[in-house]
Amino acid sequence: MLWLKLLHLATISVWSAGLICLPGLYVQRAHVPDDASLHRLQGMVRFLYVAVLSPAAFVAIGSGAALVFLREAWVPWFSLKLALVGAMAVIHI
Repeated sequence: MLWLKLLHLATISVWSAGLICLPGLYVQRAHVPDDASLHRLQGMVRFLYVAVLSPAAFVAIGSGAALVFLREAWVPWFSLKLALVGAMAVIHI
């Protein structure tokens, strides 16, 4: 149970941090001096989204769902947490 919670917290942290830094990376496109640098920046952003953020989101949601069923966490704050995770998923898309 502890390892599943740690996995959930770690992947939520990675996913949140990525969603926070992604708009800043998109803003940097306007300040890139040449095409080679732009291509490198776009490659980095794509790697971040495809190889880091998307798997972290998938594992965070999956481990959170597993925790719900293991702990039977049907408490009042749970609806708010689900709404926040839903908002993160919409932002991610």
